[in-house]
Amino acid sequence: PAPAPHPPAPPHRARMEWWSAWCSSPVLCWGVGSLAAVNLGFWSMALTLEGYLRSSWSEPHQIHWKGTGGRPEATRQTQEAHPWGDQLRQSLYVLLGPEAWLGAVAIVVGFHWVMPACCTSTTLPSLAQAALHFVLMELIGDFGLYWGHRVQHEVPYLWKRFHTFHHGLTSPTPVGTIYINSVDARLQASIPLVLSALVVRPHFAVFYLYAAARVAENALNHSGLNGSPFDLLFLKFQWLGRASVTHHDAHHRFGGREGAVTNLGENFWIWDWAFGTLANHTALLETENKAKAM
Repeated sequence: PAPAPHPPAPPHRARMEWWSAWCSSPVLCWGVGSLAAVNLGFWSMALTLEGYLRSSWSEPHQIHWKGTGGRPEATRQTQEAHPWGDQLRQSLYVLLGPEAWLGAVAIVVGFHWVMPACCTSTTLPSLAQAALHFVLMELIGDFGLYWGHRVQHEVPYLWKRFHTFHHGLTSPTPVGTIYINSVDARLQASIPLVLSALVVRPHFAVFYLYAAARVAENALNHSGLNGSPFDLLFLKFQWLGRASVTHHDAHHRFGGREGAVTNLGENFWIWDWAFGTLANHTALLETENKAKAM
């Protein structure tokens, strides 16, 4: 008689085999996984915020600067010059185009040789260790973003050739976060993000969480929404050194030109305070927006 077929592996064993295969493959854990985390973090938050902006719930939280005719009018003027569809296409290109995949290949090569074995262990880190590594990467990454951002304002060639493209958005919306030149994206985002991981050396799962949270908060910072429920998700409390959405919105409208560099940090205001680029523009807000921006 024919031998009886082998019974299928129990679900938990199949999951463990899949997890072990993922952890042992640099291409999967550092390349595919990292790129997927960035895209998942950005698109889930950006599209959620775009939908929220189109609802009446967003109205109390919209940032209105004096002399702009209100946020909807300011956004309309910006999108007249830079259509939302163009912003969407550029964001897709930056996050999923050939340069994004080349960046993923570079991460695979670099991290495979530099990261210790514990970074790809099948055993996840403790909650305390994961939280510590996450916070350290947040600080190091935003510090790197500050300088990658600042240099593009202070070096005329970098401003004119790369960063001025993003500053066409005087009233940005979430999808416009990645309406950015690819070189600009490397200087502000990719390099600081990678360097933070090389310094901290986290487990790759913690790196995924950080990368997703980093780009998701960037989308919120370009939403023009201050004091919204989303602020709680990212602990945007100024006493923690966290920058409000108004902080970056003011950068786009007032402090974002060559020679007038203010509010360059994205997730923390402490770098602007420490290096003399912090500016308070709340006097230029419409009255009902001032309390939420403080």
